[in-house]
Amino acid sequence: GHGGSNNGALGCTGAKEKDVALSIVKRLQATLAREGARVVLTRTTDSNLTTIDRMKTIWTSEADILVSIHANSVGLTTNPADISGTSTYYKHVCFRPLSMCILQQIIETGLTSFGNVGGFNFSLNSPTELPNALVETAFISNPEDEMKLLDPEFQDDLAKHIAGGIEDFLESCEED
Repeated sequence: GHGGSNNGALGCTGAKEKDVALSIVKRLQATLAREGARVVLTRTTDSNLTTIDRMKTIWTSEADILVSIHANSVGLTTNPADISGTSTYYKHVCFRPLSMCILQQIIETGLTSFGNVGGFNFSLNSPTELPNALVETAFISNPEDEMKLLDPEFQDDLAKHIAGGIEDFLESCEED
């Protein structure tokens, strides 16, 4: 998520969502590649990309699954220390299983569940041609979650569990 001049959410230390998301995504790419997956990133550097640029990458890559990685924020209306955890989002109910598999795996990192939200109106979750989910890894606005998100070992653990959620989803598809 985000990139270039679009920082996304900010943590209290000044950590930027765009940097945390890219670091986690690169770790996720390596984790999935070790399992034999072909992974295509829509952003590999700190660059500005439009939604159209991202969609072109997705379609030309002939992707089978789309997972968008982010870090959540409460904004300016709530005490940041009061809200923490991980959440997943989907737009179309048929993709709820993917988002639930990922959420169930991520909570094994020790993060609490902030929920699984359907009907989420995010443009990259609009396509119906491939299963997709948006992952809010943790609240970068929460000081404790932010420290976890900045920890390389925790990022590795998140990547492992997101990959595990994708694997769980694929296994459930094979069973059906």
